[in-house]
Amino acid sequence: MQQSFRNSYLLQSVFVNCCRIHNTSVIVLS
Repeated sequence: MQQSFRNSYLLQSVFVNCCRIHNTSVIVLS
């Protein structure tokens, strides 16, 4: 239970980081 919660948290943080990087690159490119 706790392991899956940790995995989902890691996935969420990775997803947020990817979105942040994508938004930053879009702002820089445009």
